[in-house]
Amino acid sequence: MLETLYIENVAVIESAEINFTDKFNVLTGETGAGKSIIIDSINAILGERTSKDIIRNGCDYALITAEFSVSKLVKDKLADLGYLCDDGALIISRKLSLDGKNNVRINGKPATVSILREIGADLINIHGQHDSQHLLNSESHLSFIDTLADNQSLFDDYITSYKKLVEIKHKIKDLTENNNNNTDLREILEFQIKELEEANIKPGEKEKLEARRNIIKNAEKIKSVIDFAKNSLNDSDNNSSVCDMLRISASNFEGLSNIDERFKAVSERFKSLEIESRELLNDITNEFNEYDFDGYELDEIEKRLDLIYSLSLKYGSEENMLIYLTESKEKLDSIVNFDNIISELENEFTELLDNTKKISKKLTESRAKTAEKFDREVAEQLQFLNMPFIKFKTEISNTKLTSKGAETLEFLISTNPGEPPKPLIKIASGGELSRIMLAIKTVLSGADSVKTLIFDEIDSGISGNAAQKVGVKLQQIACDKQVICVTHLAQIAALADSHFLISKSNDNNRSVTNISRLDNEGRINELSRIISGGEITENIRNTATEMLNKSLT
Repeated sequence: MLETLYIENVAVIESAEINFTDKFNVLTGETGAGKSIIIDSINAILGERTSKDIIRNGCDYALITAEFSVSKLVKDKLADLGYLCDDGALIISRKLSLDGKNNVRINGKPATVSILREIGADLINIHGQHDSQHLLNSESHLSFIDTLADNQSLFDDYITSYKKLVEIKHKIKDLTENNNNNTDLREILEFQIKELEEANIKPGEKEKLEARRNIIKNAEKIKSVIDFAKNSLNDSDNNSSVCDMLRISASNFEGLSNIDERFKAVSERFKSLEIESRELLNDITNEFNEYDFDGYELDEIEKRLDLIYSLSLKYGSEENMLIYLTESKEKLDSIVNFDNIISELENEFTELLDNTKKISKKLTESRAKTAEKFDREVAEQLQFLNMPFIKFKTEISNTKLTSKGAETLEFLISTNPGEPPKPLIKIASGGELSRIMLAIKTVLSGADSVKTLIFDEIDSGISGNAAQKVGVKLQQIACDKQVICVTHLAQIAALADSHFLISKSNDNNRSVTNISRLDNEGRINELSRIISGGEITENIRNTATEMLNKSLT
């Protein structure tokens, strides 16, 4: 549930905070007051594309923060994404700067817009004018039925089997099409495989060989330096090696320690230097054996590098050579064993096709059964919404297996007695579409885990008794869900549990939008304004008062 929405520096809103209730909330105000800004701000929190153009003129940033209380489903999803929400309190903030940067945080931890989109679908369901267009698209009708039927698990099984089926089908096709050129290809592959196998290339070999070649080319210089160091450390001929001189100095200073005890420390330091020198001599003597080589080694390295270079012109790096070798063996195996491979793939295809059809049959049965229930319940809702003569029908057409199943669905309606049902796009008006979508949302609300429903311009194209029925229906939905509705109709606004007024004023020659929760008197004033559209008379106030009192009984 959306508990609090805080908006700062968004369009004409300098600063505003809305504390929603958990039932039926309405937002009203004159055209241009800023109602759409509220919806745009909520969309931003849900990860919708938002540009820096929403930043209030003269400001460096726009900030939107929303606080939710969330279900276990959302908490688990957040945990999978790395965000803790143990107490069920979720705070999302999104800051847009003039440089175009997005700063997104979830419970204080950095996040991305894509993560907002991922969790947003489980937080709020927004119905606006674009959803009515979505309703006209028959390709979306399957999703309505699958939602009500709770077909997600069954559909996941189907799509997994279907994708494997398509993959094998393509593999059979590719192997069959390439089979005509297999004679020439086989000879080429056999030559390349032999060439690479005989080369016995190893990853990193070229780099090691080049390093060894560099050592051999500089071997005399290296050996000279090493020999000099060894002779300096241990020259047994003239008894003047560094090691011996250090040993003698250590002994001499130790002999002076009885005169001055400080010479004892000097002696110990010379002993340490002698030990370090002898260890260094031992390391030099034993650890540089690789600088000993025979005269043929350099020639062998050069030959090996030439081979690697020539192969690299054909196949690329050493890693690519090994990858190409593996792939070539697989291709050759598919050629040599073409008949067996095709036979195995065809058998696998047959089994998968049978399995896919079995799952699709279950999916079809579930959709057909649910569609019948869906049609009845939507028709009942439409009857209530002042569309007594409407006929609503889900038409199911069988198709070949596709990524969506073995059928297509389309919603048909007949708005007048005696007329056959036709596709929505050919018949429904704007007002009818709004009520049809509301009817569908009502039917689906029990199957939908989302706890907050937002209706933007749900009253488009309706008035009078139809508007009253729409308000009552929203009120009914609000018994189980949080409902937030932007409306221009008094009949709907009067039925709300909480009524927020969005108003615009001028402050130092700048437009400023204010949002306030109305008390009883404020609601009467606002309902009167909506009813009158101009001058408010005592009769209009009485009508507004009666509407409000009636909704509270």
